[in-house]
Amino acid sequence: MHGPNIRRRIDSEPARCGTDSAQTQPAPQPTDRPAADPSATGTALPAALSIAVAAKLSDLPFWPGISEATPGHRFVFQCADVLEVWRDTIGAAQRVKPLFVAVTTQDGAPLLLLPLGIERRDGLRVLGFLDGTVSDFNAPIVFAPAQHWDGAAMRRLWDDLQPHLPAYDIAIFRKMPETIDGIANPFRHLATARSAHGTHTLKLPADWSAAARDILPDLSDSRRRLRKLDRLGATEFRIADNVDEAIAFTTAAMAMKGRRLVDTIGVDRFASEPGYADYYVEITRRLFATGAVHVSALMIDGTPRAAHWGFVFAGRFYHLLTAFDVDAAWRPYALGRMHNEFLMEWSANAGLATFDFGVGDEPYKTAYSNDYQQLADAILPRTLIGHAYGWLVDLRRYSARTIRASAFATTAERIRRDLNKWRN
Repeated sequence: MHGPNIRRRIDSEPARCGTDSAQTQPAPQPTDRPAADPSATGTALPAALSIAVAAKLSDLPFWPGISEATPGHRFVFQCADVLEVWRDTIGAAQRVKPLFVAVTTQDGAPLLLLPLGIERRDGLRVLGFLDGTVSDFNAPIVFAPAQHWDGAAMRRLWDDLQPHLPAYDIAIFRKMPETIDGIANPFRHLATARSAHGTHTLKLPADWSAAARDILPDLSDSRRRLRKLDRLGATEFRIADNVDEAIAFTTAAMAMKGRRLVDTIGVDRFASEPGYADYYVEITRRLFATGAVHVSALMIDGTPRAAHWGFVFAGRFYHLLTAFDVDAAWRPYALGRMHNEFLMEWSANAGLATFDFGVGDEPYKTAYSNDYQQLADAILPRTLIGHAYGWLVDLRRYSARTIRASAFATTAERIRRDLNKWRN
């Protein structure tokens, strides 16, 4: 894809931990209900289980870290060391009480590991996965026997969990996948609605050069834009090869993304949300040496003009924080697109199986991807006020869907941006 003068600094190797055999599902037909409950083919809950709830992961030594082999099926967001960074940054800043839940057999073999927390939201105690919008998939770590639990088993387990949990008003579980690393996610049986978005992935080819023309929407145009960039100055796709460079690229990505967020939603979340920027810097500092944190930049004369922060884990590239210079002078060069296509090429050449574009239905994801998985939500009230709040959540969902589909969507979005700017 790249012109002869484009320099590519590729010193990092992908993290080779775990396996990646997840099979995503085709997009479902439009409906506000989750997929049908396949309880009839599932199995019941074992007669005897043990449940442990801990505030610290060190109290659950079988919870696997990012570099540890495990028979449990997981995404990178549920790894112990990723969760510890989340707890120390976003969790601490937003006063989330972490609850690490282990469901095991009576002899201590893990079946489900749940990274949960309780936070105050609109005056209510809300139970949910540890997310803070930095996790694209919210799910337990699932061990093989639990994948077969049916809907009745999961409802019984949910009831059995309640005495072990602190008081809360409502449980809200967002962005739950149907499958986790190739096996069924039993938490899908608790779903009450589709998530607002799904996830798009690209199954990477073994030979990128042979497949690029079929994958990229306009390979000729990409090559033309790269030649134009090369005439501007020294152009380099660079992957950070040390932690200081990785943090510098991460900081650049947050600055560029922050400007973009102000233009689109009126708020720079990195500056306004407690712990949000700290999470990206701290996780880079702690985990870059593992090879699982992947940071890169498109450099023009030594200055990052596009950057990306993500994970490489178990054969999957997680495309998470992507940004580009929003100045009008750079628009003809499609910096974000050029950088994304470089990352796809790098991932294929590194032998990865899946390029995961993450949550969201942006048009560019549809253009590149060849697989889609719808995510699900669960709204599970516990108290009377929780039931009322759950009703409001459903009302907001319906209203948001209606507004997006109406002729007033553009005006509403402009008003929201103006209000956000005024508040900040």
